[in-house]
Amino acid sequence: MSLELDVVADTPDYSVDMKAGLESLQGISDTSRLIAEAILTKNIPERKSKHSPVRTLLKETFEGSFGQRFALTIHDQELNDAMAAIGQATFLELIQYFLSSSIFEQKELGRDAQAIVDDMGELSNQLVDRIRSSTLRSVHKLAFDFGHSLKFRARTSPNRRRILGKFDLDSASTLDVSVSDREVVEEASISRLNIYTGNGRLHIDDADHTVAFGFSGPYKLVEYTTKKAFSQNLDENNGIDEDNRVKLSIRMRAITTQDGKIVKYLISGLE
Repeated sequence: MSLELDVVADTPDYSVDMKAGLESLQGISDTSRLIAEAILTKNIPERKSKHSPVRTLLKETFEGSFGQRFALTIHDQELNDAMAAIGQATFLELIQYFLSSSIFEQKELGRDAQAIVDDMGELSNQLVDRIRSSTLRSVHKLAFDFGHSLKFRARTSPNRRRILGKFDLDSASTLDVSVSDREVVEEASISRLNIYTGNGRLHIDDADHTVAFGFSGPYKLVEYTTKKAFSQNLDENNGIDEDNRVKLSIRMRAITTQDGKIVKYLISGLE
């Protein structure tokens, strides 16, 4: 089983700087291989290798801004069977999920995809960290150097494309973030929570949107009473009007971009 994929750079004259274009393409290739291997082997590879069972294969280019086709292929029968069991639609959903998470966005998952993320547990957090530290800057090379956006797509049929990720100057801004040294206590309600990874979203009083959160250490080491309080708060606020939501007093530190936008909170515990 293989996935038919492509990359499209939004350029005005159907051409692209070769050095930056190749680096962005390499970044997409490395990221897709990394995600696929982590899902299938339940392990994050230390380094790229020509012996890896998950490889990418360049195919023909195509017109339209600038486009390059490639395939993600599995050269191991056991892993091929595992990928086929997951199914193309769910596998693509997982790739999109990990790409979104790496730029601090969060996508809703279907039941099958969510079950796989839950089964991965802490490995899913490690995978996102690895993408951010090893391949995502290369993906954004065209954005950094020329301001071009890049679409990563799956070719699900001869005439249908599914966007797995879009990388531009906005998403590039999430690469250079800082973690505040100052811990604050905020009144917040939990709007989403994965009980296997500890990731979720919360809403702070007076804010007009929710923000992603995670715990500052491995989720398995978080006290049971804290985990219970978070999951109970989510249940209590399910379907409740915003003005009547139950709040928790949470100790947290903010992760911010260079322009001051808060993209995530790291939770240390309850007050």
